[in-house]
Amino acid sequence: MDGQPGHSKWADLAEDLAGLGYWWMDARTNSISWSPGMYRIFGLDPACPPRLEDAMAQVHPQDQESSQAHLERNLNGEIAPSIARIIRPNGDVRHIEGRNACEFDADGHVLAIYGSVLDITERIETQAALAESERRYRQLAENSSDVTFCFLMDGTITFANPTVTDMFGYTPEEVAGRTVFDLMHADDHERVRGLFMEYVKRGPKAPPVKIEFRAVARDGRELTLESHPRTIFDQAGKVVEIQDVLRDVSAGKAIRQSLLAAKDAAEAASAIKGEFLANMSHELRTPLTAIVGYANLLRNTEAPPEARALVRKMEDASNALLSLVNSLLDFSRLEAGQFTARPRPAQPAEIALQCLDLVRATAEAKGLRVSHRVAEGVPLRVMIDPDAYRQTVLNLLGNAVKFTEAGSVSLEIAYDQEAAALRVAVADTGPGIAAPEMDKLFRRFSQLDGGLTRQHGGAGLGLAICKGLVEAMGGNIGVQSAPQQGARFVVTLPAPEVEPIEAAAGVALPLGGARVLVADDNAAIREIVHAMLSSCDAVVTEAANGSDALRMAMEQPFDLMLIDVRMPNLTGDAVVRSIRTSRGPNSATPIAAFTASGVGKQAGFYREAGFDLVLTKPVSASAIVGLIVKYHGTQAGDAA
Repeated sequence: MDGQPGHSKWADLAEDLAGLGYWWMDARTNSISWSPGMYRIFGLDPACPPRLEDAMAQVHPQDQESSQAHLERNLNGEIAPSIARIIRPNGDVRHIEGRNACEFDADGHVLAIYGSVLDITERIETQAALAESERRYRQLAENSSDVTFCFLMDGTITFANPTVTDMFGYTPEEVAGRTVFDLMHADDHERVRGLFMEYVKRGPKAPPVKIEFRAVARDGRELTLESHPRTIFDQAGKVVEIQDVLRDVSAGKAIRQSLLAAKDAAEAASAIKGEFLANMSHELRTPLTAIVGYANLLRNTEAPPEARALVRKMEDASNALLSLVNSLLDFSRLEAGQFTARPRPAQPAEIALQCLDLVRATAEAKGLRVSHRVAEGVPLRVMIDPDAYRQTVLNLLGNAVKFTEAGSVSLEIAYDQEAAALRVAVADTGPGIAAPEMDKLFRRFSQLDGGLTRQHGGAGLGLAICKGLVEAMGGNIGVQSAPQQGARFVVTLPAPEVEPIEAAAGVALPLGGARVLVADDNAAIREIVHAMLSSCDAVVTEAANGSDALRMAMEQPFDLMLIDVRMPNLTGDAVVRSIRTSRGPNSATPIAAFTASGVGKQAGFYREAGFDLVLTKPVSASAIVGLIVKYHGTQAGDAA
């Protein structure tokens, strides 16, 4: 056909790669001619050249009218691009964009129309997907309870969702064109600007950040906001905009501040409570030390039987009061987390039997049978906290005797070699405990029967203390009981066996001649301890304050020193630190901390100060004698 454009191999390849096709139509006959690209776009066989009506039939029904009108305008010489949809024979819908030109005769009549068709399906679908995505995200932004901003590098806001009105009191139109810094608290401008710039410099792969700052609403309210910015870059790596989601965290921050304030207040109250308990411990135990000590000394004099009976009652009353004070103070230590177990070699059977001896007189006075059994295989020495262990066993035995009116109280000690665990059981024939009541047993200030409290006394802390001590030692405590069938408490403690120490043959442990310094600002305490030590033929030197104690320690050697922690002029720990750091005669002398404070200063404090052990007031004569045996006797043996 004359005028029909030719096609080379390269033109065909270019058409295919571009998704492009060319066409030509004779305006006089309506005959058309297509390039190979046109056949590919329309999905037709090149062996069957199309007619004009066939091509128009492939136009989407919804685009038929506009396409026909466009063709008529072309025939009239009008040149304009067009977009339409076509349906291929296989049912695929394609989007095409057409551009055309006309060839005219000398009179200006259209001789032919020729043009190009570009398959723009992918572009249209991409635009539709982007539009849908934008619609969804815009809908999310508009319905979000958070404020969404888009702004430029200088902070100029280009978009704000409607939530900005709820948060700031401004409409989206009112904030558009303003900067994010206009809404921000002036004191936070520089800090936040620097954080934004630092985030942008990290580039497209920067991890998410969270920036907190203060903002000011239209009505003057100060808000605390949490910013979650995201930087949008173009293909050249240039910042297009910053998208930001702002969340109002004012309420949460107020709650956190309230919680922190409450925590600080609780810690301050706990510190005050600890100091109060330490002071109360000192104030209560100091006079108790004097009462118990004087009673102990008086009982050992040649007094009439009536006086001895009164002294015994005075001792019993003092010990009962001391037990109550100790229970309250010890439980406070456990509750405050100030108790730490200090495992060291100890004799579990001996300690338990000593506890049994302490309650035996009370039990026998009530007509109770007292028995004990030490199972075969119980080691002579194990690694436990002897003080916590002693108090636990004594509390259990004391409870058993207290609540048993008839029958017996028994103590059983056994050892599990495989588990390296010590098991102590205390059984009684008391009233027993119903199953529903057992969970109350180890609660603080709890007793199962108010009548028992009135009858037997006590603060309801004994078992709570036992549980705390046992758990602090890494063990557990349980009970087996039924109403009217008594109760059996079992304590299991990790207790690795310690090899026994063999005494050196022929070594004597003399008790007399020990030189002891007693430093205490309470004259009654000094008098009592002096009397106890003198009964062992010890040579006692007294100091009434810290300064005197330090001076005496620097002037003469001692075998043992008992130094009160709280003294005027110079505290006991300051005295000991000076002694330990000096080159004086007592830099290595055993020193016992003599204290009435059951709460406050921990074992680590005493060790760090240089004390070798702690004696809690009131102290018994046996404890004093034990110290002389332990330190003076050992030194004599070493010297030998």
